[in-house]
Amino acid sequence: MTIAKLDLRTQLGLIGVAVLAGFAAVAAIYWFSADRAADVRARQAAVVGDLQSVQNAAAAALRAQTAQKDFLAYRNTSDIDAFRRWTEAAGSALSAVDDPDLRRDAEAAAKRLGDFRAAFAKLADHARTLGLDETQGLQGALRSSVHAIEKRLTEAASDDTTRLQVDMLMLRRHEKDFMLRLDPKYIERHAEGVQAFAATLAAASLPFQARQDMSDLLAAYGRGFADFAEGRLMVEADAAALQDILQSLLPQLDALAERAATAAQEAGRQQAENEVLTGRLITGSIAGVTLVVGALLAVIAMQLSSVLTRMGAAMTRLSEGDLDGDVPAHGWRNVIGRMAGAMDVFRRNMTEVRRLEAEQKEAEVRAAAERKALMQRLADDFETAVGGLVAGFRGASETAKNHAVELIRDAADTSEEVVSVSAAAEQATTNVQTVASAAEQLFGSIAEISRRVGETSNLARTASTDAATAVERMQYLNSAAGRIGEVVTLITDIASQTNLLALNATIEAARAGEAGKGFAVVANEVKSLASQTARATDEIVDQVKSIREAVEHSAAAIGEVASLVEETETYATAVAGAVEEQSAATNEIARNVQEAATGTQHVSAAVQRVSVKADRTRTAATVLEQASESLFDDAAQLDLRVRDFLGTIRHA
Repeated sequence: MTIAKLDLRTQLGLIGVAVLAGFAAVAAIYWFSADRAADVRARQAAVVGDLQSVQNAAAAALRAQTAQKDFLAYRNTSDIDAFRRWTEAAGSALSAVDDPDLRRDAEAAAKRLGDFRAAFAKLADHARTLGLDETQGLQGALRSSVHAIEKRLTEAASDDTTRLQVDMLMLRRHEKDFMLRLDPKYIERHAEGVQAFAATLAAASLPFQARQDMSDLLAAYGRGFADFAEGRLMVEADAAALQDILQSLLPQLDALAERAATAAQEAGRQQAENEVLTGRLITGSIAGVTLVVGALLAVIAMQLSSVLTRMGAAMTRLSEGDLDGDVPAHGWRNVIGRMAGAMDVFRRNMTEVRRLEAEQKEAEVRAAAERKALMQRLADDFETAVGGLVAGFRGASETAKNHAVELIRDAADTSEEVVSVSAAAEQATTNVQTVASAAEQLFGSIAEISRRVGETSNLARTASTDAATAVERMQYLNSAAGRIGEVVTLITDIASQTNLLALNATIEAARAGEAGKGFAVVANEVKSLASQTARATDEIVDQVKSIREAVEHSAAAIGEVASLVEETETYATAVAGAVEEQSAATNEIARNVQEAATGTQHVSAAVQRVSVKADRTRTAATVLEQASESLFDDAAQLDLRVRDFLGTIRHA
């Protein structure tokens, strides 16, 4: 069954259904693409938020590390509070990660962060036990025991205490060596020194109570140093454990941030692909609808033209008396089918007439009147049947022509709108490309600023390290000056003892009389040298005191400089972080603007394709108009031939 066999309203309905189906397909594609784009944008926003959370967690972890280092360096309780705040901030940032793929790694990093927090709490407890300064904890107890035994040695000063003082100096040396190097061998040497001191004390000719007091003080000093050394090693072990945890935590956070950045890039790529797919589907749908409607109109026009041409030829044959040919479109359920039915009735009647003419040749005169009346009746019937059909056919042709004219006008309007849209798209493309160039320049400027800020941060970090080293060296110089003072004190004591020995020698020389004069001269020289030694040691004590005061002032000044440098480094780090975030945002803007430029170029190309399709539609509508005009002319010609035919019959 061909389309031309359908009723005219059915044919027009098919065209309308095809157009509506095309619009429905375009709407469905747009809805599906918009829904998918919304999902992709939501996914991208969530991943970008997770990336920001991970970056915040990494920054907070680094600041917690800074607080931990400050606590180890200065033993300030404010650094403990700062460490707690930054670790809590890092934990909150990690708990804000919502993406299922990133959540597991975020939870693992949060667990490692908890280990870091617990290890620092352990270190802080050990540090408090050890003593946050020289007057607290085990450090204060050790200092008190040292001062007590040194005071007792000074009070019991005698020839027997000189060896004890030397042993005490060796103990203090082992103590200071351990504090400086943290080598466990100095703990053993200190214990051996305690035993040596105890042996010397047992052999000394001191009162029993004095030996007992010194023995108790020595035991307290030995226990105090052992406890201090154990606590100091525990603090160092805790610091090493903290460093190990941090070395595994920071790579975890970096890997998590890299995964979040990759997920954000993947979401952006999916959004771009969705936009391209949407444009292609909509363009394809419009092109498909245009082709279907054009093909449907062309098929209907060609089939109608072919049928009407054959019907005209059949009528011509009938008018010429050829009754053997078939009537085209006979049996169709439309206007053309009814016309063909009327022609078939006419053909059968003509056949019957010819048969009657052959049978009633003899009664030609009588039959002539009957035949004329019959022909008149047939002409009237044919005119009634065919005239209405021809009029309906001409009306339908006129309607098709009007629709074709409207379609041409709509296609022309569409072409004009496409030209406007194309110009706007080209302008938008130019503007977006300008913005993209500006964004790239801005990104370059921000990158230069980031590099400068990074150099400033590196210089500040180097200055902070040098200042810390200088403080350590000043502290070592102060300790060395203290040891020099202790040695000078020992020398002073020895000089005092020497002076006493020289005085005793002078007395003994005087008792010896003439025989002891030479010995008296030597004793006087020794006494003079002892006095000079005492004066020299006093000067050394004054110089050492001046050196220690200068060192303490220098250490305080360098400490203040180090604090300022560290604060500068902190500000530089914060500025660098802000610049990096601005750089990332600018880079994202440049990328989005570039994608927008690409999108506008795609829109411009799509508009050009729509313009081509509109031109094709206008061409098809023009063809339809011409076909309708041809059908209208054929209908007029058919009406004219029918009238001529009826006139011929009526006047036969």
